[in-house]
Amino acid sequence: LLCVCERTNCAMADPESSDAGTVDAAAAPDAATTSSGSAGDDASTAAVADQQAKGAPALREDDPEFWVASTVFGRWLSATPLARFHWALSRNAAEAPESHPFKFKYEAREEFKTLQKLILEQDTTEDARLQDYVLGSEAILNYHIGLNMLDSEETGEGERVLLKALEALRPRREQRRYTSYLMATLNQLGILWAGRKEHNEALAYLQETAECYRAWKASNVPPPYSVDELMGTAPDSERNTAIESLYTHSLFYLAQCFGQQGQQAKSAEYCHLTLQRQLASRDYNPMDWAINCAAMSQYYLTKNDFPQAAHCLLSASKVAEAVTDGTETHLQKQADIALCWVKYYLNLLSTSREKLQGDQVDVSTAEVVRFEGLALSEDQVPQKLATTYDEARAIFLGGQTWVKMAMQFYVLDGYVSDHISCVQDMSQLYRHLSAFEKDSDRASKMHKRRVDMLSELVQHLNPQHFLAVLRQLHYEMAEIYVEMMQLKLSKVKLDPRPDEHLTAKINRLISQAIDEYNAFTDLLRDEKKNLPKTIDETLVRPYLTARFWVARLVSQYIAASKEEYIANLHKSMAEYNDLIAYCDAHPDLTCFKEELGLCREMVALLPSKIQRAIVGD
Repeated sequence: LLCVCERTNCAMADPESSDAGTVDAAAAPDAATTSSGSAGDDASTAAVADQQAKGAPALREDDPEFWVASTVFGRWLSATPLARFHWALSRNAAEAPESHPFKFKYEAREEFKTLQKLILEQDTTEDARLQDYVLGSEAILNYHIGLNMLDSEETGEGERVLLKALEALRPRREQRRYTSYLMATLNQLGILWAGRKEHNEALAYLQETAECYRAWKASNVPPPYSVDELMGTAPDSERNTAIESLYTHSLFYLAQCFGQQGQQAKSAEYCHLTLQRQLASRDYNPMDWAINCAAMSQYYLTKNDFPQAAHCLLSASKVAEAVTDGTETHLQKQADIALCWVKYYLNLLSTSREKLQGDQVDVSTAEVVRFEGLALSEDQVPQKLATTYDEARAIFLGGQTWVKMAMQFYVLDGYVSDHISCVQDMSQLYRHLSAFEKDSDRASKMHKRRVDMLSELVQHLNPQHFLAVLRQLHYEMAEIYVEMMQLKLSKVKLDPRPDEHLTAKINRLISQAIDEYNAFTDLLRDEKKNLPKTIDETLVRPYLTARFWVARLVSQYIAASKEEYIANLHKSMAEYNDLIAYCDAHPDLTCFKEELGLCREMVALLPSKIQRAIVGD
């Protein structure tokens, strides 16, 4: 998980060097520990000048906490300790060598702990307000120490320190110095629990972050300190950016938690809020934003909310088109966006087919929630269900275009699984389009294209490495041959005396379908070519359905003689009996109940049908 803490560029690194990128542990500011003395001394501009000379950022004289600078403790804190705090921040964020990945984090942690010890040692007993300030400083440093531990993979101890910080920060949530620190601590604890898959616990922390933000927003006060401030040094513009970023991150993780809990509508809502805020702030990686937005469209497809899904995809493409770095990572993300477009067109066409065939289809009529600030051409994308072949073809062509774009990156040599998925999507596009084609010969040609593209894949795949994929492909090709056979049989109904050419086509398609179902079954066999006595639960329904179709198909051959016809009926009955025997041996099987009833009916009917054929009826 990404770190929620927005680390701005530190104003100082080595106090005696302006190069923040070359900080060395030995260059940490000197550990001066001037006694705090009386807490009521007058303010002195010398305090500001002193800390500036040592490399710490200047205190804001207009800040409500500037009163601290008027004290001996404040003058001490704003000098060397403040410089050391910013050095530790810089060191903590620096990239360490691979051989010692946490070297700089350990150094920063020791600095945070040293500062914490020095601050707590200061004498502030005569001023209750200063005492509270010291305890608040301890909480601030505990946040940084706890976060440092999480980043160093010391999860348990890091959580303990963050909880200690949380205990001190909660009572101070309305004080501007602590609001952002409280939000950042809650975010980190939420992320920690989300990583443990304890989403209720994570949600509690993240929702508290959102409540803190809303309370601050409603108060109409200036933005609180950022999590890179120990004393008031940052301008309001930086503070505002920091707290808005914290809230955006909490929304992002809330979206993830809701999604993991199955609350997909809430997840989409919070994801949309996150993306809109990123757009508004212009604080985002364009390709990551586009990927997240395209992925969100897939949720709306499950709700048949095609206008909202189209808006998400158009927004994703609009943001992504501004990036042209040409790296492999960039090209892959472009291909992933293309795949989301493919699913859009595929779902729109499949839903159109369902409605055409008389199925009950509910399409969302919700108003589109748009991303502000993007100029989109939404009328260029079909968003309504097709009712005619021309409308279906327009959807098909849109899907085909995106499949080709995705396959430019996801080639078979290197991206086998993704390439296969693209080919299968293209096959399904042809399948759904064929339902709108009234000419059975043209529809059959569409199915033939499906077989051609899938059979080509089969030739390139090794069963040892792609067994599951090959099962899918053989099963789908069997279904295609069945659909082609049924198209040809529809002609027989019009002409009960088909010519030899049509009869041969039908029989050939039946044989091809049976061959593919048998090929699927063979891929379930062990090394000795034996089927297991109990088929895996994820494969048992496809297996039984394949054998059921073989039983049906055998009896549908157009036989050249009575003997051949009777032999086919016997083969069909044998298949049905095998299915019944398997199901009887597995009485707990529930996924094949309806078909099992048909099997028993056929076994009861076929003997009389065979007998009538024998006597010539």
